[in-house]
Amino acid sequence: MIAGQNPIGDFKKFELSNGLRVLLRTDHSLPLAALQVWVRCGSVDEDHRVAGIAHFMEHMVFKGNPNTRDISRIVESCGGTINAATQHELTHYYTDVPQEGLEPAVTALGEALTSPHLLAEEIEKERRVILEEMARRDDSPNAVLWDKFMGSIYEGTPYGQSVIGSRKTLCHIERRHLAEFHKKNYTASRMVAVCAGDFSERRILSLMESAFGNLPKGKEESNGLNARAFGRAGRPIVLKRPVQQGYLACGFHTPGLSNPDLVTLDVMADLLGGGASSRLYRRLREERQLLWSVGANLISYRHSGILGIFAEVPRANLDESITAIQQEMDGLEKEPVTEPEIQRAKARIRSEWLNELETLHGQASLIGHLTALGQEEIALRYLKDLETIDGSDIQATCLDILKDKPMTVAMIRPKNNSKKS
Repeated sequence: MIAGQNPIGDFKKFELSNGLRVLLRTDHSLPLAALQVWVRCGSVDEDHRVAGIAHFMEHMVFKGNPNTRDISRIVESCGGTINAATQHELTHYYTDVPQEGLEPAVTALGEALTSPHLLAEEIEKERRVILEEMARRDDSPNAVLWDKFMGSIYEGTPYGQSVIGSRKTLCHIERRHLAEFHKKNYTASRMVAVCAGDFSERRILSLMESAFGNLPKGKEESNGLNARAFGRAGRPIVLKRPVQQGYLACGFHTPGLSNPDLVTLDVMADLLGGGASSRLYRRLREERQLLWSVGANLISYRHSGILGIFAEVPRANLDESITAIQQEMDGLEKEPVTEPEIQRAKARIRSEWLNELETLHGQASLIGHLTALGQEEIALRYLKDLETIDGSDIQATCLDILKDKPMTVAMIRPKNNSKKS
């Protein structure tokens, strides 16, 4: 791919009769296709009493319906792969198939998404599967820390709610809850279908009309966000676990996807903690030898975001590492960002974007994700905006967005009976 070329701009926009948005990009270079459906609903759209229901619904879609018993088997029999993921704001269903498998994949996925077969025995089976997922997450320090960190920095908003829910809420979910959630959220106005690869536009549109055209249009509804909580530091979280090292999560609130400084914040995050040449890694890992690993990244939602810093730390260095990270953040306001730092960060980000765009799956994921959140223009202009960022932008953005903002901190400390790091 030529540097600067952006195949995202080649996607054509269509609408089905019910208003469901369809994005298509034909590419006949290989007999392959990526088919994805993005549903603008996730854990932030849940009633807290049934937290985890969006993820539960994702599981039930894969059980198919009376006409399509097992969509995984249908797709895999064609040589393809299929999977899904539930996030705070979105649920993402995706398939990668050879050209001859695209039509059955469209039909099977459409039928399963529009009318999932919510059989009682299948619901109980998937409940057990999700309980096992929860047990595995409980054994992962990083997963436990992430949930606690999000619960603190987004306390009082739906974003603080774990995507997978809790054992209590999961056991509360009944068939009627799933049916009501599907009826409310799996509507044409909340869905985007994306296809990139070797196909006929006319044929695929006809198939999608048959597969998805019976969905009700529905309407966009507020997810009850408490905007006042954005920008407020969360309570410090300290957990003790039988681990051999410390785990640390630090973060600051940032504006959401519509923020004009989005690209600048991406560059800031990368020069702070993107790889072994970043400030945090060089200064805290290599020079001061405070921690084992450290990284920073920008996490952006529709209405809010987080500049997050995550580290694995020897037990004796946890408190000193927190202080050092805060000092580095303060230093962004005072210490000029060098041109080599900016160029390195921009080169890393540019490479990541272009590598993503090299695949049909990556193209469909990028445009589908942003379109579902009403921010597709970001995909079209991002690389151009990236080239204009300089040191003055970084410092101005830091002063404007992060100055005097308290840092939310969550950590896992090893229990005393663990081996020393």
